[in-house]
Amino acid sequence: MEDLSKYNAPGTLLRAAQLRMLDILIEIDKVCKKHNITYWLDGGSMLGCARHQGFIPWDDDLDIAVFEEDYFRLLSYLEKELSNQFRLLYYGNNRNFPYTFAKVVDTKSDADQNAVWSRRTGLSGLWVDIFPMTHGIGQIRSYVEPIYGRCIRHMRGFDDNYISHLLAYVLYPFALIAKGLSWITCRFVAKDCYVNTYGTGNLKQQNSTRRRSWTVPTVEMMFEGIMLPMPCNYDAILTSMYGDWRKLPPPEKREVHLTDIKIY
Repeated sequence: MEDLSKYNAPGTLLRAAQLRMLDILIEIDKVCKKHNITYWLDGGSMLGCARHQGFIPWDDDLDIAVFEEDYFRLLSYLEKELSNQFRLLYYGNNRNFPYTFAKVVDTKSDADQNAVWSRRTGLSGLWVDIFPMTHGIGQIRSYVEPIYGRCIRHMRGFDDNYISHLLAYVLYPFALIAKGLSWITCRFVAKDCYVNTYGTGNLKQQNSTRRRSWTVPTVEMMFEGIMLPMPCNYDAILTSMYGDWRKLPPPEKREVHLTDIKIY
C-alpha cells in the first residue's frame, strides 16, 4: 500500500493548515449541535472521510453543506456565536464577497491572498466553505449555472472588466428567470433531488444530483480522530461525483492549491 504521509506528515505546513481548518469546523459543529442544525461533510472532505478517515492527504480545503432551508439560520447563529478568532464571510455581511455560499475564515492565518474574495474582503485566512443545497437536478443546473453564476460573480465585482460587469446586469433577469423555473420544476417534480445552490461555480461534481434520502439522517463517522456527520448513503453520492472514489488518482493529479500559507 502506498505511503501517503509524505503529503501531510506531522510538522509540515500543510498538516498545520489542515488542523487549523479542523479547529474552524469544530467551532461550526458546536453551533450546529446547539441549535439542532443538520450539516454534513461535503465534496473532497466527504471523500477524505470515507477513504482516509480524515483529510485527503494532499487536500487543502474543508467543505460542509446544509440544506437551503437551514442555511441562513446557521449563518445568523455563526455571526453571533463564533469566537473572535473566526469570521463569517458571505455576501449578506460583506458586499465585496462575490459568491453564493459562505466561508468561516481564520483570522490568525494567511492563505490564498491572491484570490478575488480575499483581495476584495481583506480576509485571507484559512477557511471552511459552507455550501447550501437547493432543489435541483444536475443536468438542468449544468445549463443554468454558467450564465447565472457568471452574472452573479461579475455583478459583484469578480473582476474589473467593465463590459463583463455591464453584460451581467443585462443578462441577469433572464438568468434569474431560468434559475427560478429550474427551482420550481425540481421542487414539485423531483422533490428528493438536490444540487449545490446556483452561483457556486460550474464544476462537474457540483452539478451532480444528490437525493435527500441519500443524505439524511446523517451518520457519524471518524474524521481526524473526531466523529463528524456524513450523508447516510455517502457511497451513492461519492459515486455520482467521482465514479470509483476508492481508487487513488495518479500522483500528477494530486494537487495542493495553497502554496503560500502562514499560520500565527
